[in-house]
Amino acid sequence: MRLFCAFWQDMKEEVEYLMTLNILFLTVTIKKRHVSAEDVVREQMAKEIIEQNRDRQFSIYRPF
Repeated sequence: MRLFCAFWQDMKEEVEYLMTLNILFLTVTIKKRHVSAEDVVREQMAKEIIEQNRDRQFSIYRPF
């Protein structure tokens, strides 16, 4: 098993983390995902809408 962890500096002086695992003939690469503020707001809105729909479904289909 070979473990390789590298750090790269890009143009914006941000650090990108990349980890590669090589086991036999299988290679797994794990990379940190950068999330923008717009993505966070969109995820929060989606979770809120899903929860509202779930509450509405429970109020309609309650057991008698």
